[in-house]
Amino acid sequence: MDLGFDEFGRPTAKNRRPVENESDDDDDVPRVNVQSSNPLLDSDSDAFSDDVEIIDGEEATEDITKATVVSVSGPSIRQQGSKTGLLIEDRRVQHDAPAASFVGMVSTIPQRLRSIAVVGALHHGKTSLLSLMCSDNGMTVPYQQRKDEIARKMSLKTSLVSVMLSGSTLGQTPASLVSFLDTPGHPSLTCEAAAGLRLADSVLVCVDAVEGVIAYSEQLIRMCSLESLPIALVITKLDRLILDLRLPPMDAYRKLRGIIDVVNNTIASAGSTAFVSPTLATVIFTSSKLQLCFTLETFAKQYLSTLSGKVTASPSAFAKKLWGNIAYMKDLRSFQSCAVGGFGQPKPSFVEFVLEPVYKVIAHSVTGKGHQALSPALSRAPAGPLTAAKEAVRHFFGNPQHVAASVVLNVTPHSCQRSSSLLNRVCGDNVRGCVAMCPMQRIHTDTRSYHVIKVLSGTLKVKTTFAVMEESAGDDAPYYESNFESLFIKTPEGLVDVSAAHAGQVVLGLPAANSRSSRNYMLFQSEDGRIDEQRDDCIDAINDLVVLPSPQREAPRVLLSVEPVEPVHVTALRRGMQRMLMTSPGLDVRAEETGEFTICGFGEVHLDAALNELRSVFCANIPIKLSAPFVSFAETVSAARGVLALAGNSSGSSSSNGRSHHVGVVSGSLANAVTTSIENSMDHEDVAACWDDAVVKGTDRWNTRRRLLRDQFHWDAIDAQRLIAVGPDRRGPNVLIDDVVDEDDLVRPDGDHSISAATSGAIVQGFYNALRHGPLCGEPVREVSSRITFLSVPSKSNTEAQTAIFMRQAVTQSLFGARLQLMEPVCSVEMIATPWRVDSIREILQMRRGAILSETPIPATPLCVVKAFMPLIDSFGFETQLRMTTVGEVFCTMAFDHWDAVPGDPLDSSVQLEPLEPARGFQLARDFVLKTRYRKGLAADITVPQ
Repeated sequence: MDLGFDEFGRPTAKNRRPVENESDDDDDVPRVNVQSSNPLLDSDSDAFSDDVEIIDGEEATEDITKATVVSVSGPSIRQQGSKTGLLIEDRRVQHDAPAASFVGMVSTIPQRLRSIAVVGALHHGKTSLLSLMCSDNGMTVPYQQRKDEIARKMSLKTSLVSVMLSGSTLGQTPASLVSFLDTPGHPSLTCEAAAGLRLADSVLVCVDAVEGVIAYSEQLIRMCSLESLPIALVITKLDRLILDLRLPPMDAYRKLRGIIDVVNNTIASAGSTAFVSPTLATVIFTSSKLQLCFTLETFAKQYLSTLSGKVTASPSAFAKKLWGNIAYMKDLRSFQSCAVGGFGQPKPSFVEFVLEPVYKVIAHSVTGKGHQALSPALSRAPAGPLTAAKEAVRHFFGNPQHVAASVVLNVTPHSCQRSSSLLNRVCGDNVRGCVAMCPMQRIHTDTRSYHVIKVLSGTLKVKTTFAVMEESAGDDAPYYESNFESLFIKTPEGLVDVSAAHAGQVVLGLPAANSRSSRNYMLFQSEDGRIDEQRDDCIDAINDLVVLPSPQREAPRVLLSVEPVEPVHVTALRRGMQRMLMTSPGLDVRAEETGEFTICGFGEVHLDAALNELRSVFCANIPIKLSAPFVSFAETVSAARGVLALAGNSSGSSSSNGRSHHVGVVSGSLANAVTTSIENSMDHEDVAACWDDAVVKGTDRWNTRRRLLRDQFHWDAIDAQRLIAVGPDRRGPNVLIDDVVDEDDLVRPDGDHSISAATSGAIVQGFYNALRHGPLCGEPVREVSSRITFLSVPSKSNTEAQTAIFMRQAVTQSLFGARLQLMEPVCSVEMIATPWRVDSIREILQMRRGAILSETPIPATPLCVVKAFMPLIDSFGFETQLRMTTVGEVFCTMAFDHWDAVPGDPLDSSVQLEPLEPARGFQLARDFVLKTRYRKGLAADITVPQ
């Protein structure tokens, strides 16, 4: 079947439009009647055709204040984007353009679709790698970033771009539509990277060849392994080993091998066995500065091409001889496995056949004598050393764009496998129709946004109704209906309009105007495009869909209060923040009792990027006021077992059946290992079975819990089986245990709870309500184990609400009986510094209640990695102070690590807090509690039950 294009996207001969004389096709078009023999015309009527009206105006007939050309009602999208510094695309590729039609044709072939996320730490070369792969691949426009990202020199949002890639370096690879997801590398923007991972089929993990694998890189690798995404390691900035550090080839080999070993150790720690290795073509070496990209297989093919007819080995087989403890024995003329790199030992084959040729090409070219020492084809007078090195690298190693395209297409899998895996997680194989997911949105205008859609099965059509299932949807309204008025493939040239998106594609969807919007949702579109509640197949498919939560497990900890300068703009500000929430994954907004809004983010960079969009796009004409940043706290108890707390009816009142209504609870501290297991249970199925009653059922219920909780956390077997709930949600760091002993049956042989099913729901709800807002300052409670030791509930059928109230009172009072404490978030700080700046770092950390944990030198560099802990509330302004003190010789990143108790007693009213003076030592707990209560509009006095 002839589709009009060859396998590389070029139109076939019979489909090329011939260039003809345009005068033959334009006979009906009116022309200007101009006589070539007479350049000066007698009258104006002779210069125009009969259908042109000529008006001679001698006097102005309109008011001078009235514009000649009436402007539009508002600025265009492109003007708005230019003014705000945000890249808001509105370019469209014409439907009849060959590129657009070929892209639309390839998108219907699942084997030619790929979605690749590019992840890595900050400044590890992700965007530069993407620019290297996207440029010079038949595109007229290079890969672009937002203007605010260019100004900051860092990515702030996960950017989607789809390109057609084809390469012949490793064989004839058919052209494929590859959707790249360029993710930010700052730890505060992990939520953006997590959203990009959910859309990807495979991952390119970028690691700086000098800095190596840092803590955030390890976090990203573990996240990819837990998502079961294939990983390809890209070692970037290879030129720094040669030009900056000037390492010998043998030392450079040890440096590269150490990076690969650390990556594989991190993958193993996540429970995966999908290791990376140069012999498996899953390690790519690049240098965007020198336009260099290669793998062992590309090097092997170059060697085999020069030995054509002499060697019959394949490039993949020869590549296996170029890594590891393998050396080339010249006397035997063969590769042998032996000890390499030591004194008197042969050089590794990777050094002799890969690194030394690269060193030779770069070393001779930067001296300006490449035309003499390397090849006469090189320029005799290059513009500079870097230009000469680029020219030499391109001459000897080929076009870097073609090599990169071939490497990526041969390493990464197509979308079919990943789509079927995600489909099994969200609904199974019995759904007939289109299933797609949307984990993030991008800005289109101040009122509309593009939805980034990944189609898992079927075909998503425009202007066809589909059902939307939100992550926080309730049973009363499990879904709502919507539709897309347009679907686009985002390319560097512009947006390609498509009428449908097929399984495996990642596209931009523009919902209909004034339609409801959601942050993270699943959508279902039936085969006939109708959503009918009377149809069992539609309702069953909607009920079976599960909205996958973000791979980012942590909650935002950094807070900021916002309010308008003029109260009349409160409604507009609320509407703008709703739009900001849609385009900023991980962000949260709460309305306080004082009337201000609290924005919750993962760090200063995360909040700053969101507020930039709020000021520039969503609330451009609304002046707003910002508070100083602060953090969220938590409440816990310090006693292992507190005193009994009773809540219920007064002692003189009783129900009609003679039974009083009381609940007795005892609370105590919970081991940190247990809370960590609960919070991470989404990552491990065996641990999830320990905490989820929906998983633990049937005859294995007793044995599963008893084994996991008793053996792993040393729990009592009865406590393990009588676990009622974890809270204040299904992955909350608190537990509720049924410790009620019946009079008739002390221990039930089946291990079931003594609380009836009707009462259990009210008990759990009261437990949740008590822990969501603690008694100290309304912050969540964590690391608490509550035991129900006494329960007396009347046999009436309408006592559930009262039972929930009494349960909440009992849990709250039991917290006071176990010595309440305030907890604060502690962040881990990782700094890359010179050794002589460590003392300055230590002084700054001591001023902020921090401490250095370790100081590890980076191999083959004069730098070291300093790791430290610091309270998150004292981290604001730390990076600025650090750079000013060390004159820019220290680079740091911070991320939340754990919770720790705040020193002091938060209930000690004898603590004297001086105004305008910072609190110290034991004053901190009381100071944080009072300020938090004041911010939330709560009374300063805390009522302690007696």
